[in-house]
Amino acid sequence: MSEKEGVIKFKLHWKETRLPHFDLAHFNHWRTQLKEAGLVGVEDGIGFGNISIRLDEERFLITGTQTGHLESLTESDFSIVTQEHLESNELWAEGPAKPSAESMTHAAVYLASQQTNAVVHAHHKRLWQYALSNWLLTPPGLAYGTQEMAESVIAVARQAGGFGHLVMAGHEGGLLVWATELEQACHFLLDQVASLNPE
Repeated sequence: MSEKEGVIKFKLHWKETRLPHFDLAHFNHWRTQLKEAGLVGVEDGIGFGNISIRLDEERFLITGTQTGHLESLTESDFSIVTQEHLESNELWAEGPAKPSAESMTHAAVYLASQQTNAVVHAHHKRLWQYALSNWLLTPPGLAYGTQEMAESVIAVARQAGGFGHLVMAGHEGGLLVWATELEQACHFLLDQVASLNPE
């Protein structure tokens, strides 16, 4: 993983606040399964993998930046994205933690599909290699967390609707899955990893 991974590339306007109530146990249940499958974690000291859920038409809850190493998350490890502006690559958020460096990419999916209620950005090198030939993909020259990546993701997500998946060709290991429910997105990823290791 390169030294540029995990760095917030958009202009962030963040305010430290408390979170509204949400089902943290349910969230951690699925994150634990993703972590055990190697889809969320840490490599070379840099956390990878992030999850978000829609709160309403305007806002979504997302794991905080550099939380991949944590075995379980607490309410202090989240942020709420309240507004984004793709054209100027700016994002507004509030909560106990600063949002994931991939927040702009998550925002792009929610903008593209009102049916989407959960987004998972995972890393898995073997699945990524497979997905390059079998999934929809973003162009190889696009880096994560950029305006160009967000615009590319919007184009794909608009075609796919409430459930979809793509591989980030220019972001080694990067996979993006979205769905109407968190468990649907997680099940898909876990099944894909399991298919690489048939018993």
